[in-house]
Amino acid sequence: MMRNFKRNIIISLSGIYLLACTNPFTTRENQVEKPGSGSDSGIYLEPTQPENILINLSRAIEQKNISKYMENFADPARGAEISFRFVGDAAFQDQLIGRWNLTDEETWFRNLVLPEDKPSPVIRFSYPDSLPVFQPINSLAFEDSVETNLFRYRFTVETTDSVAQYEGFARMRLFRSQQSAREAWLIYYWQDIALQDQAQNSWTALKIRNR
Repeated sequence: MMRNFKRNIIISLSGIYLLACTNPFTTRENQVEKPGSGSDSGIYLEPTQPENILINLSRAIEQKNISKYMENFADPARGAEISFRFVGDAAFQDQLIGRWNLTDEETWFRNLVLPEDKPSPVIRFSYPDSLPVFQPINSLAFEDSVETNLFRYRFTVETTDSVAQYEGFARMRLFRSQQSAREAWLIYYWQDIALQDQAQNSWTALKIRNR
């Protein structure tokens, strides 16, 4: 009888323990901590697919991670065969005389996320309509060079005393570098197009203001 009593106690305690435990295979998303600004945690995807590059780009923007942001662009200094080019909205062509280069790209982003005279802003970035869709630049180029559709973006910059929103359309071209490590996909062309009558709220305007 004593043996049966002990066995019943063990079974009862085991049942209580199982009811109290969370299923180890259940994802507890509400407990997952977001990485801080500039985090180098393992949330960035390998640059082996063009889709991964635009995901990494948006994550680097929101995390204000300058080095991760710049890793998405073609840079001959890092072995890429061609260099990055930005084509701003037509309304700003007189302010974009000369080629917008990688130095300009890094400078504007650095000035935005690390302002000298005020706290770093909170940044939110999204593709409000849908994720960009890729297509080959020509029928023979899909393995090496692709182009996005004209996709819509939304960029919100929140400071201690204001909230500014930038929206527009963008088109990007990416290629897979044969010279860089892991044959990474890289952005080599970026075209920005403002919404109708909203040039001052475009990404081009944001870049120029922080150049």
